[in-house]
Amino acid sequence: MPLYETPKFVLHELLSGTTKVLKIAKVKRLKLVPTGLPLLDPNSVDAWETIEIWPLFAAVSRHSTNPRNAGVHYSQPGLELADEEMEAFATAALALAKALTCPICFELPRKIVAGSYLGCNCRVNKMQLLPIQRP
Repeated sequence: MPLYETPKFVLHELLSGTTKVLKIAKVKRLKLVPTGLPLLDPNSVDAWETIEIWPLFAAVSRHSTNPRNAGVHYSQPGLELADEEMEAFATAALALAKALTCPICFELPRKIVAGSYLGCNCRVNKMQLLPIQRP
């Protein structure tokens, strides 16, 4: 990342710094039932889902350079963006954020658990972010 006196990174710069890791990253967590709560048995293999992060990351990255010209950064190119482009970016960013956030405790996995994955703060059913180390 470039060194700024005051950090002023845009999403595109932050994404480019994580490309190598997110190409192989995946999230493993309990599936949600229609009510929104994971009422499934955590000991069952079928109760867990695996989410590949790369497709979600690629979708955000595809749209990440244009939206910074709109909104808080008033500019002529920002005025030329279609509402559909802004909506596609927002939808992709929200999907990535939901995949990386635990649906139970609403935190990002950041604690190393058993030396094998990053986990969230849930006491029983930890969401797992793999791999723990850079490739």
